[in-house]
Amino acid sequence: MQTVLRADFRHLSIAPAKILKAGGMEINSNNFKIETPGKSYLLKRLESAEPETLRVQLKLLQWLRERGHAVPLLENAASGDLLLTDGSQAWCLFEFVDGEFFSGADSQLSDTARRLGGLQRDLRSVPAELLPPRRWGYLTKPESEVLAEMTAKMDIWPRLFGRSHANLLAVSWPKVMRTAALLSSKISEIEAASWVPAHCDLHPHNLLMRGAALAAIVDFESCVLLPDGVSLGYGAFKLLKQHVISARGGRWDAAAAASTRGFFDALAEADPVGAGDRARLELFAMAELYRRLLIVFKLNLRDGDSRWNHVLPMHLCALEEIGVIWDLRGGLGGEDV
Repeated sequence: MQTVLRADFRHLSIAPAKILKAGGMEINSNNFKIETPGKSYLLKRLESAEPETLRVQLKLLQWLRERGHAVPLLENAASGDLLLTDGSQAWCLFEFVDGEFFSGADSQLSDTARRLGGLQRDLRSVPAELLPPRRWGYLTKPESEVLAEMTAKMDIWPRLFGRSHANLLAVSWPKVMRTAALLSSKISEIEAASWVPAHCDLHPHNLLMRGAALAAIVDFESCVLLPDGVSLGYGAFKLLKQHVISARGGRWDAAAAASTRGFFDALAEADPVGAGDRARLELFAMAELYRRLLIVFKLNLRDGDSRWNHVLPMHLCALEEIGVIWDLRGGLGGEDV
């Protein structure tokens, strides 16, 4: 890391006074904050993609910044390259954006919705040479096979997932199957959607706020081609859930319904094409949740990998929460979300 800073970014005269690393599975542990006497930077280690694919995504980031979107400033290396490779690792350097993670406060909803809608609107006009990759599909045959295998192996769920998670799966399984059936009934609508560039992970830790204003959207290596509606739909779910938890104490009441309606209105005003149909956003939010749930099942069944089992309670609860958050006419009795 020190070699990368001193050699490849020598024109910036970076002399680190402190290097801080983020940690945890939900916060990117490949981020290193570089504190210098005059300025702070974020050195990011990128993995799991070809260098040229990463370069395209970084150029897309620059393209968005030139159009006034809230994305971090990317520094060129001394060679002029945006991405530096060192064996199997790749690095890029940003100006550090000082801010707090999206908390879900009432005051943050309007600007966040407006900026995210504007981002998705402009992403539809990305030049062909900056298009990100398409990495997965929805309601695929392999997913159906995983679901069938899960059903056939119910008796060994305690060994695969641990007893507490297996018990939760057993309670939640009827809802999993109803979700699969619902999505299958909507497959023509899902398959007819246009695939557009989108940030696939608009969760609270990828949005940096300064008070009520969105200061930066981060982790743009998460930009891929998605069916139009997935990014804003699933992102709206994650952000509105955070809002209900933090600003409403986890209670779905009249105030939560009103603020949720305002978020959707601001989103649709900024991007009427992608966010004008709320029912469609709900469908694609559920499709993305289902895809992520099936990944956890597959990791256990095929790879014996239980590292992501800790998200199962969150995903299984979300099968109900998405419907509650989208039901703007109901929920006024104060249900827990």
